[in-house]
Amino acid sequence: MLEIDSSDCLEKKDLVQKIITSDSSSGPAKKKGGGSVNTRRAKISSLNCIVTENAEDDFDAVVIVCHGFGASENDLAPLAGQLLPAMRSHRVKMVFPQAPVELGHGGYAWWPLDLQKVCHILQHFELFEEEASGASLYLIFNPSWYK
Repeated sequence: MLEIDSSDCLEKKDLVQKIITSDSSSGPAKKKGGGSVNTRRAKISSLNCIVTENAEDDFDAVVIVCHGFGASENDLAPLAGQLLPAMRSHRVKMVFPQAPVELGHGGYAWWPLDLQKVCHILQHFELFEEEASGASLYLIFNPSWYK
């Protein structure tokens, strides 16, 4: 059972501020890639993260990239090495957090997921996508309801 401590919960603006100010507490930056792109590991709130940046401070943007179910922060972090050199005119920090739920074999999740229940839904229900005002709405229903 996953236990969540409310002290680990942050508003988005507070998380972004923690990310911006995490430089001083996470040790020296390690150079990787070309030019002035720096990559390091940092602990932000209770999450282990990979932080990649193309500047030392005064960032124009902080981009938080969350991995999918069963992946880890290591899976998407190489994107920063491809994107940041192309953003030389902007000072950008990219943060790749590791989700808190450990699945084993190096995989993590943001919340527990009952895969047996997901398989049941996929086998016995149908999924329809409807678009309204530019937003997608997904409807799940059991076809036997309409027989």
